[in-house]
Amino acid sequence: IERKQSEEALIESELKFRKLAETSSAAIFIYYDNKFLYVNKASETFTGYSKEELFNLNFWDIVHPDFREIVKDKGLALQHVEEIPHRYEFMFLTKDRTEKWVDFSAGLIEYEGKLAVIGTAYDITERKMAEKNLKLAKLVVESSPSILFRWKPEENLPVEFVSENIAQFGYSADELISGSISFQSIIHPDDRKRILDQIAEYAQDGNENFSNEYRILTKKGEERWVDSRVFIKRQKN
Repeated sequence: IERKQSEEALIESELKFRKLAETSSAAIFIYYDNKFLYVNKASETFTGYSKEELFNLNFWDIVHPDFREIVKDKGLALQHVEEIPHRYEFMFLTKDRTEKWVDFSAGLIEYEGKLAVIGTAYDITERKMAEKNLKLAKLVVESSPSILFRWKPEENLPVEFVSENIAQFGYSADELISGSISFQSIIHPDDRKRILDQIAEYAQDGNENFSNEYRILTKKGEERWVDSRVFIKRQKN
């Protein structure tokens, strides 16, 4: 009786797993040695390969060549119950050779009487592309004379972000972001009220962007004329 109950519990557990896996948006798969034993529907969508095609591949065949050895080593080491990081990111190739990034996590599971590896992969390609574009944009800004500011919509315009090339005026980004030096304090006293009033007026009138010219004081007290282009990002509410 106990054996029968144990078998029934195992069957019920497997049915629950399959139902969960087949409705998940994440790619979920199980492999033993170097072969897939189970792949969910999202794995097919994810990779572009059919279930049958995946069953005929080694699990590392779809991994990008730059990551193939490390993924292979980690996958085999995990099966030998070695202590390795169970979550990491890598790039793989879809059937049409499109490069995609995944956030991958793995663990051990008993499947069909074998100690196998269950893996879960989330598509983070858009996040990786955004990070890459942000780094590129930062590189462009930092290597140009243009300085990028982002202010909080509060009194005295506290600085939320400023590009590192503010150093051309003798200030560090940390000084302005921390508030130890305010943005308005580096505007020439003769221009300060005019500029702050203009910003407040344009913001209240619903303008999305405007430009103005004024003088900035460097940390050494030197005057520098700047051509400022301001873009206002409004919240929906």
